[in-house]
Amino acid sequence: MSDIEFEKYLKDDEHILWSHIPEKGDRKIQPFPLICGIIILAAAIINFIVETGDARYYGSSIIGIVAMMFMSNCIERKDTYVVTDKRVMAFRGRRYHAMPLEWIRFTCSFEMNNDGIGMVEVGRHLSDKNGIVFRNIKDPGYVERIIRENAKLHE
Repeated sequence: MSDIEFEKYLKDDEHILWSHIPEKGDRKIQPFPLICGIIILAAAIINFIVETGDARYYGSSIIGIVAMMFMSNCIERKDTYVVTDKRVMAFRGRRYHAMPLEWIRFTCSFEMNNDGIGMVEVGRHLSDKNGIVFRNIKDPGYVERIIRENAKLHE
């Protein structure tokens, strides 16, 4: 997704100030769901071997589906984020969540490791469940400053 592809989401006279577009292949494998999925899949295979009759197929199928659900979550998806002069937007797949800058009353940023990767949280207040969290972005302090300056939070 490029800045050009965001234009269909922009309102009249809205301009992109900052965007984070993950690079292709920029995904990490999360070990916990993968290990859980493998263990549950092993349980499905054992159930198939040990059980007889209908329980063999139904039990193995249900356990196998649960295993696949765990394993499908082992790949961390990278979200796309956009800050415009009017809104903050987060895209995940084909869905997106937007928050007008005038609603933002709280921002917080912090780095999670030494290479400058971190997160920024924005919302109406500290524990806003409808807030937006930018995860795994470079230089989160810079992004927070852009949001603060345009949301006029520094007044």
